[in-house]
Amino acid sequence: MDSMTKIVILTEVGFSQRDYFRWGIKKIQKIFDIKILDFTKISYPHFFEVHKEKIYETGNYHEIQEINKAKILIDNFKPAFAFDNMTPHSNNSRQIREFLKKKKIKTVHIQSGLVPSIKRKFYEKLHRIFSLILRPRFFFLKIKKIFKNKLSGQNKEKNCEIILISGLKGINKINKNKEIIYSHSYDYEFYLDYTKNLSSNYFSKKNFIVFLDQYVPFHPGAIMRGEKPKATKKNYYPAINNFFSFLENKSKKKILIAAHPRADYSRKNPFQNRAIIENKTIELVNNADIVLAHTSTSISFAVLFKKPIIFLTSNEIIKSYDDFRIHSLARELNSVLINIDKFESFSESIDLNEIIKINNKNYRDYKRNYIKHPNSENISMWDNIANILTNKIEIKN
Repeated sequence: MDSMTKIVILTEVGFSQRDYFRWGIKKIQKIFDIKILDFTKISYPHFFEVHKEKIYETGNYHEIQEINKAKILIDNFKPAFAFDNMTPHSNNSRQIREFLKKKKIKTVHIQSGLVPSIKRKFYEKLHRIFSLILRPRFFFLKIKKIFKNKLSGQNKEKNCEIILISGLKGINKINKNKEIIYSHSYDYEFYLDYTKNLSSNYFSKKNFIVFLDQYVPFHPGAIMRGEKPKATKKNYYPAINNFFSFLENKSKKKILIAAHPRADYSRKNPFQNRAIIENKTIELVNNADIVLAHTSTSISFAVLFKKPIIFLTSNEIIKSYDDFRIHSLARELNSVLINIDKFESFSESIDLNEIIKINNKNYRDYKRNYIKHPNSENISMWDNIANILTNKIEIKN
């Protein structure tokens, strides 16, 4: 090729240093000419104002403030491909996808967070029905959202031309006439990089349990969707700290907090001064004895390193829009589930020797279904996609 292939990367969730690495920009910018278009300010202004995550400034970053200016920028840049990291149902993402299609710019979608679908038991379904009936406003908003999503016709898998499949279950989401690249999740990409450079580190042999924090009372996803948080800080933190104290006493192990990447604990530590560690999740999970989690996609690391998982829920989480998602996930891995609001009634019967057992078949199936497609090579997804896209341009020319 005489010049570098041009690519636009589209986002509506800001652009942090974490995004710079997880979206492979550090690797592929050596091969492709890249522009990053951030629509967060105009697509989700409330989220933009409330969640002031630091923008990772690079020379190819552009904050979009008008949709027409974004179209002009794309038109002038003339990219061959667009990596779609926009949300599924915003008005701006719909307009941009239509514009890309009109300009015959091929869209690439990566199944970054493939997770199990919720499989509720009969009584859980009844609980959900009665919960919706008793909360008519919440029920109305749910129905409105479903119809809005259906009518918008938007779906990343539907609107893209090239899709990276991260597990067997990802195939179920794909329509015909898509070019499929068998690949893996972002977490598996971090796992590959981490294991290649694995060496002794600070966390090794420290006799601890790690909690995969999700910033539950303040999670930015809820803010973006206009939903109430899954739990309130008033109830959530006292309950989870109470359980942490119990588990530390029973196990004789300290609990470390793997901070959610979008959490801000600079002003206050809500975990009773337990250590909150940022940007070290994979390292913490690898060296932990037990992993505590809600529904974080980082449980992939626990599966890959074969660490026992204790799933945690609460009365508020069960009543929230997330309802029985944690129950379903725990069943998927045959792992222990504990309600942090009710554990004291059966705390004496909790057997840690049983908890630390893992089901190898469930873990193996989870990896194949959601983390790494069995047909994918054990190489960087960015090396793989760079080769494929480069070859497409060369064949076209």
